[in-house]
Amino acid sequence: MEEIQLLTFLFVIRGVVQNGVKAWMVNTYGVDGYDQVLIYMQVTGWILSGVLIAGFVFVGHKVNTFSSNQA
Repeated sequence: MEEIQLLTFLFVIRGVVQNGVKAWMVNTYGVDGYDQVLIYMQVTGWILSGVLIAGFVFVGHKVNTFSSNQA
């Protein structure tokens, strides 16, 4: 079950990281630099989505292994 908790934690981390990056970028570059903020947000979104997909694949593999051992 700790794998599912890890996925939930990754969703929390994604929200915290993206909101933190957005706040820092707006504070640093201001509203005039919002186009740079959007680029950084897109890149961090891709990276964190990749991490979440890897987590789902890992959990799916664990579930399949557990299910095949039960049969």
